[in-house]
Amino acid sequence: MQKHPFTISQMFRLKQKTLEKRITAYYQTSSDAATVIKLVRLLQIRGELSTEAIDTPCFELIRTLYIQQPGRKMKRYFFYFQAYFS
Repeated sequence: MQKHPFTISQMFRLKQKTLEKRITAYYQTSSDAATVIKLVRLLQIRGELSTEAIDTPCFELIRTLYIQQPGRKMKRYFFYFQAYFS
């Protein structure tokens, strides 16, 4: 069973900048790119569901992940991150 780094209430209640810092710190300690991609996608969904403006969360981190080490699990989420590369 996989242990996720954040709870649902943290992902939907903390500010965007706080979450971006924590996601970046999580990646630096774990190097788990697939989980980071899923967490950032959840931030995008949060932005679509709320009135809060979340455009491109973790912009530099996502670009770095897809350019340096694209994985099989990450490819299915590439469609959602096209704005990061145009």
